[in-house]
Amino acid sequence: MAHQRRLSMTADAAKVYPRDRDRISGSEAYVVMHFARQNGITPAQVHELIKRCGSNRGKLVAAAKELRSSLGHSGNAQIPRSDQNRNLS
Repeated sequence: MAHQRRLSMTADAAKVYPRDRDRISGSEAYVVMHFARQNGITPAQVHELIKRCGSNRGKLVAAAKELRSSLGHSGNAQIPRSDQNRNLS
């Protein structure tokens, strides 16, 4: 009987559940905070954009850029430090 090489569970899981880097998870506070900082908006605004546009990263970046321009912000605005410790759920 020929020996078959078995893949480890990790390798199998990687094939079945590939990481989807072009999506934003609104349920992960650190992901929301990182996206908010990258795009110069607040975490609350990120959640609103996810509700409105879905979780596609490209669409969210475009919507965040549009939001910043409609609010008159230029460049990457920094989120005040006091917002970091708020409960984002």
